[in-house]
Amino acid sequence: MKYNFAVFACGDVGIASVRLFREQKDRLRLVVLDSADFWNKNKNILQELQTYTNTRVIFYTNDNELKKELYGIDAVILAYWGRLIKDSLLGIPRYGYINLHTSYLPFGKGKHSHFWSIVEDTPYGVSIMKIDAGLDTGEIIYQREISKSWLDTGKSLYFKGIQAMEELLEEKKEALLNLDFTLKQQTEKGTFHFGREIEERSQIYLDRKYTAKELLNILRARTFAPFPAAYFIEDGQRYEVRINISKVQKPFDSKEVDYEKIREAEK
Repeated sequence: MKYNFAVFACGDVGIASVRLFREQKDRLRLVVLDSADFWNKNKNILQELQTYTNTRVIFYTNDNELKKELYGIDAVILAYWGRLIKDSLLGIPRYGYINLHTSYLPFGKGKHSHFWSIVEDTPYGVSIMKIDAGLDTGEIIYQREISKSWLDTGKSLYFKGIQAMEELLEEKKEALLNLDFTLKQQTEKGTFHFGREIEERSQIYLDRKYTAKELLNILRARTFAPFPAAYFIEDGQRYEVRINISKVQKPFDSKEVDYEKIREAEK
């Protein structure tokens, strides 16, 4: 049986999800874009869809309008879709929703999993899952863990997740499009965070005691230019702090430093 799909597409993973159907374009019946265009990728998704002559493309307005579009769809792929799927929409696609989530569930449920993985020192990765009425509590379809090191920041870890998700989608493409997979329950409690929590956890309190590891983890977890960084406040002024950690390949030798060049550059 050939199932037909909708993709709610956002960012680079939205592009990768549309590409899953390059050889079976007639099965992609609907693509929903968010007019907020958080990652400025809508134009790339639309370009990818130029040859998908039977695919309807709409911009999200509200759930009532979306509900009309979903009748007759077998399954929906949520490709980094930033909006909550409410109960009124859950039962419409015959085989439900497949969510692409940048976290190694059950760790990293909710928002900003790249940040919390560093701050809380929990596993990081990507998960393809079915959604249910809970928040990131659905059954797991596929997962891939991503290793991290002291060289990682929130930014590097986030983009490692994008790459890993694109690779996992391509690897499991046939099984996903045929809905041929085994579901696995999430059995551990894991971790969960709301989006609003990142701001409070990013503040450095100048008179609070931290271990060096705790402080370095907060700084590098929030190093993700051009977004706000970890910060402290003194005399009503906010100061942001970013960090760069590099691995030393050999001991420092002052004899190798060209001090003449340094002096010239400083003139």
